[in-house]
Amino acid sequence: MRKMRIHLKGDERIPGAGDFVEEVLDPVSEQMDRRYRLRGKGYAFDRLCKRVGELFGLDAKELVIPGKQPTRVAARSVLSYWAVYELGLPASETAKKLELSRSAVSRAVRRCGQIASDHAWSAEA
Repeated sequence: MRKMRIHLKGDERIPGAGDFVEEVLDPVSEQMDRRYRLRGKGYAFDRLCKRVGELFGLDAKELVIPGKQPTRVAARSVLSYWAVYELGLPASETAKKLELSRSAVSRAVRRCGQIASDHAWSAEA
């Protein structure tokens, strides 16, 4: 196989291992493609802030102001989700930028999965 330059993912000695590995890697490679596409278009944390502000009718600076207003909490949740999952920023870095604790960002990311899917929002404008 090596001489023919055929490279398989997995171990050919285990039946079905290559299919399993491909099945596991497909969603991961799709997520990585999305990250690189967004970064290639110039998306960074500040640009995500502006995008979330547009969606929620808030100024980007309002997202870092402490408070538990439902609109601001939802906006920070979406911003945290997109920063962590779409851009691939670490939760700790996102927490510093939003002036939140790391656990607050983790909870916001979990909370946002439902918010973003309900509205079919995308990080791209």
